[in-house]
Amino acid sequence: MTALWPRHAAMVGRCSIGILFLLGFLWVGWAVWAGFLILMRANQGLEVPEAPGLTVRARIVGLMALVSLGLTFMSAPIQTDVLPDIVLDEVPL
Repeated sequence: MTALWPRHAAMVGRCSIGILFLLGFLWVGWAVWAGFLILMRANQGLEVPEAPGLTVRARIVGLMALVSLGLTFMSAPIQTDVLPDIVLDEVPL
């Protein structure tokens, strides 16, 4: 994110942490990830030189990664209450 939009990285980091804390009400793991982001100081921007900028190819790859994240994001992981019973005696060797 910092490489794509260096001026907005700190704001995006703070918003991400806030969203993760809110998602923590759905699944506690998101709050843990928010804590990790705070420890890694994602809410502070990094100094990124404006020149040389990213190539067009690098920008496309970065945007594709963001679209992929958006299409595959789940607010809470899939959980099953009961795992299927596997009987090893019935499996032919």
